[in-house]
Amino acid sequence: MSQRAIHGNFVYFVTFNVEHRRWFFVTPKKAEKLGQAIRTSCEMKKFVLFGFCVLPNHVHLLVKPQGETMMGNAVASQRILEKMRCEEYIDLPNHKYLFPQRRHLPSCPRRARGGGSSRRGGRYEAHNLSNLMQSIKGSFSRTLPKGKFWQHRSNVRLVTDQEDFNNKINYIQYNYRKMNLDEKYRKIPWAYIDWKSIDAFFDKSIPS
Repeated sequence: MSQRAIHGNFVYFVTFNVEHRRWFFVTPKKAEKLGQAIRTSCEMKKFVLFGFCVLPNHVHLLVKPQGETMMGNAVASQRILEKMRCEEYIDLPNHKYLFPQRRHLPSCPRRARGGGSSRRGGRYEAHNLSNLMQSIKGSFSRTLPKGKFWQHRSNVRLVTDQEDFNNKINYIQYNYRKMNLDEKYRKIPWAYIDWKSIDAFFDKSIPS
């Protein structure tokens, strides 16, 4: 799915790859530069950063837009996202139900009418995952020699409930083992988890 496709106040698990899946992030300096680009972009684009991991040829990222977040079983929404063509975009409307109320379904995505995902100062800006990914990829790529560095498309999954959230955190922590990598990939600058933001999110989201 194209990184330009998504709007909406969900929790997102994003995977993006180096072009041709070639190994690049093999030194702490390179991983540190990307980690800084991720943190800075999340702050600029008003996203909460729960965590990320930098592997030699790809990156995993767990984020959400600032503000109230739609949670629940997002299977229907996810299927629509997977069918979208790269030039399309959607607007996911606000939703009443907060994480971790698993029994509720978020409204299905619909294509936005009029305007566009890049409209600055508009209602899409704050919740635009596309802008975040463009910022992360672009700011890091500008530190490199000219040429294509990232794969064009990113894989995006909607986090559906607390169990799914926990699984994504574990995936960030231990995914390096699937590639038989050194334990260093579990630590900064290769991996980062903001437990303070996670605790604040769950405390705020649990219904009284």
